[in-house]
Amino acid sequence: SVAGTDATYSWSFPGALPSTSTEKNPTVQYESIGTYDVTLTVTENSISDVVTKTSYITNSVAGNIPLTETFESGGFPENWNDAHSNGGSGFWTVTDDAGGFGQSEYCMRFDNYYYDEQGALDEIWTNKLTTLNNEEIQITFDVAYSRYASNYSDTLAVLISYDCGDSWQTLYVKGGTILSTAPDQTDYFVPSASQWRNDTISIIGEAGELIVAFQNRGYYGNPIYVDNINIESEGIIISKEELTSGISWNVYPNPATDVLQLSIDHLQPGLLQIDLYNAIAQLVMSEQLNIGGGRLEKRMDISQFSSGIYTLKCSNGNSEFVRKIEIR
Repeated sequence: SVAGTDATYSWSFPGALPSTSTEKNPTVQYESIGTYDVTLTVTENSISDVVTKTSYITNSVAGNIPLTETFESGGFPENWNDAHSNGGSGFWTVTDDAGGFGQSEYCMRFDNYYYDEQGALDEIWTNKLTTLNNEEIQITFDVAYSRYASNYSDTLAVLISYDCGDSWQTLYVKGGTILSTAPDQTDYFVPSASQWRNDTISIIGEAGELIVAFQNRGYYGNPIYVDNINIESEGIIISKEELTSGISWNVYPNPATDVLQLSIDHLQPGLLQIDLYNAIAQLVMSEQLNIGGGRLEKRMDISQFSSGIYTLKCSNGNSEFVRKIEIR
């Protein structure tokens, strides 16, 4: 609202708790599934103005993992939402300019070429997804980007929220040459089939309802393309006791061919056991490392293994990490 400091506010939220408020920016909660109207009355100098937004709030049932979105419907799913973290005015759209690795017709795109967002943050949110405590969740997607130039460079971030978007945890931030899948170009970038990359994020889930957001941080560069979003559960992490150490595990790429990269943050000092099992549970690789704690980056040569599904198991202290790996 555009109003002076003496203005008063009267909100009506049918179906919410509380159902009314006189705060300027109230917070309310909807406990029942449904779609709701919202009404605001602003009064200043004895003059009132009333606005009602019809079907403005929708409280929906959380979906289940896995989630797969290819955008081949030509639009976003009905229960995905636009958001603007710092007042941005741009939007993710679905386009037929290109599809991931040239294998499909549509993808989602943020057009930083024609729209100068000046650093604004604009997101597309997935629907809510039910997750379990200590559930290993993998987020994969195809991405394509080319910088316009070094001084016109854009960024893609991926975030998650467990409180309906009130607060966020940033999982992934790549911009400029790190995000790029093609050389700089001053023409409007449309990726060819070879100008895509598949990125993977792994997280330890909490018991609740998860939203994943793809965020554009635009600086008048070139379009960012994202396709084939997959959010999958790898099962519950096996642990000797509740994970309280804050250890963060990641292994990539997956599928892999010659090399597997293991990345671990916040490790406790001591022994790290790394085991790889084949599809019939035979131990095919085993290594034990004595580490000083902190961060570990380890490359594993898997070129000698035949194609198939394997299980990687890593254990350190009170926590264990188990992940299915496809070797091609």
